[in-house]
Amino acid sequence: MYRRRNRLLFFALSALILAVIGGCSQPDDIIAPASATDIFLTPSRLPTPPPGMIYELWVVDEDDNSVSLGKFNWDSRLYRFSDTAGNRLDSVWMADFDILKYKYLCVTVERFPDPQPDSMGPLMLKDLVVEPRLRPMKMVFPIDLWLLQAGYFIQTPTDGSPNSNEASGLWFGFYNYDSVFINDTTNAALTLGSGVRLSFNIDTIWDDSDPPQIIGIDTVNLDSLQQILNFIWLTNERLDTNNAYTLPYPFYHDTFVQITLQYDSILYPVNLTTDIITYTDTITHINASNVVVTEVKVFDMPPMMFYPTSIAYATRTRGYLIERILPDSLVYDDIVNLTGTGWHYKGWVISPYLQPRASFSSITKPSWLEAQSSQYLTPIAGGIISTGPFTDFNRADNSNPYSASTKVLDIPGEDFLNNLPAGVTRIVLADSLTPAVRAGTIFITLEPDNYDSTTNFPLILLTSEGLMPSYSQISSRIAHTQHNRMTNWYRMVENDPIGFPSIKAILVRK
Repeated sequence: MYRRRNRLLFFALSALILAVIGGCSQPDDIIAPASATDIFLTPSRLPTPPPGMIYELWVVDEDDNSVSLGKFNWDSRLYRFSDTAGNRLDSVWMADFDILKYKYLCVTVERFPDPQPDSMGPLMLKDLVVEPRLRPMKMVFPIDLWLLQAGYFIQTPTDGSPNSNEASGLWFGFYNYDSVFINDTTNAALTLGSGVRLSFNIDTIWDDSDPPQIIGIDTVNLDSLQQILNFIWLTNERLDTNNAYTLPYPFYHDTFVQITLQYDSILYPVNLTTDIITYTDTITHINASNVVVTEVKVFDMPPMMFYPTSIAYATRTRGYLIERILPDSLVYDDIVNLTGTGWHYKGWVISPYLQPRASFSSITKPSWLEAQSSQYLTPIAGGIISTGPFTDFNRADNSNPYSASTKVLDIPGEDFLNNLPAGVTRIVLADSLTPAVRAGTIFITLEPDNYDSTTNFPLILLTSEGLMPSYSQISSRIAHTQHNRMTNWYRMVENDPIGFPSIKAILVRK
């Protein structure tokens, strides 16, 4: 009996001990609270901030409330952090709270001194805050640009002609020097039999169809003729449309050149019933040797009839060579619009032809190995000039300070014709004296909205593949197309000497 009671007591105590032990255990996914966190940062390809700029580390919660963990500089050459006064910092940031209470760990780009110290500047690097055992944290650029593609061409459309100021313009889009046929009437000058010479214009009004169709004929400057030949009453009088006509989609540009048919004069006989009416044509075109020539020919007058209330004139079909310019969105997918992100694109050209050198800025290098910077941004010691900032490859950039005042394209780019740097009379991006030589690099950077400088922010997104086109390629006038592709460097591969920056973060909760 005594043994049985002992055994019962033993089992009861054992069950109690197991219950206590079991009650003290907890699931693996329950994280013990912490009162502080150490954050160890290891940058990769992080550029040194340009003068007047600084980085700042933040944590952000679910409701977008942010807490700053401090501003810092980074020296990519010496590979070390420093504070706002230039004192060296260790690579550990100490927070007096548990960082797992927050959703994101971020690095922003701030102006220094900071005019808004309580607000976050453009977000440069970001990652979700996770419990250290789940995965390593790595802050990267938060906008996905992996698949972005772009191209460029070198022409000068804003001067009204594709055959002048060669190699002085750079645009990010598609260019084709092409031909199109449209119907047109003519402008003419009449010489009456009495020796009185009168000018009058007869021109067409086109619609926006493809190909364009004539929807009317306008008559301008015929008042004097109407007064002398009072049996001619003119109708449908409108403004001359020849210079105001805009090409329909998908041409986007209205630079008509070459192969034009122009009436120089019409010999108007004294006796309309017996004399022969003739006219003289001046035809300008490009011959087989790629030379612009002018020919003068005399033809019989095309049908012309006078009525009491109108004038009818025969139309002719003519060929024009035009500049056809398209945005990259019609060529590539995955064009990323940066509007509202705190960032924008900015186009640049670096070239040995930008002289005198003292008039131009120098490139701000990315945090790439020197060999890669020299290879992909050649000539690294050349002068640079910007085509301007933009947020959308499908729209014009924010300004065109160097372009002519008319015919500015609705795509990013610049014609370097006016308001040039001090001492510079003309900008050329290729050498006509040695037309086969290729030199220089086109590149596009990502720039924070709070940064504006004559040199680039050191985030290189796209560069021209190889060297720029030669002058002989740029100046070709027949069957000429330009769409030079660019290489995308948005990548963050470990130990890669080239690409975008990232920062690894190791959390130690205490």
